[in-house]
This record gives sequence, C-alpha cells and structure tokens, in this order.
Amino acid sequence: MYYTGRDMKVSHKGMNVSESDWSLFLEHASATMKELQVPQQEYDDVVAFVLSLKDDIVEA
Repeated sequence: MYYTGRDMKVSHKGMNVSESDWSLFLEHASATMKELQVPQQEYDDVVAFVLSLKDDIVEA
C-alpha cells in the first residue's frame, strides 16, 4: 500500500503545534499503547516513526 495524501508538514502548517502539545500527544500515545499491551518491539517502532515526524509537525 502506498500513501498518496498530504505530507505531515503541509497537513500541520498553521496549526501552531507547540512543544507542550507534542509532549502531551506523546504521553497520551504512550499510555494508550501500554493500556492496549502493544508488544515492546511494535511500541518502539511506532515511537521511532512518530519522533521522526516532529520537525514537520511542531511549529511553535
């Protein structure tokens, strides 16, 4: 499957996502994956992928 939608930078432009917004998102995502008992390898993969998007999402 190949994603053909807008990239993260374009999708989040003008939303003024701050460092504190980003941190709160990471906390919620982590808690959710732990609650769902996502296996550690998958958890680590998701976290690594999401962290790779930070520069395209956080603006403020």
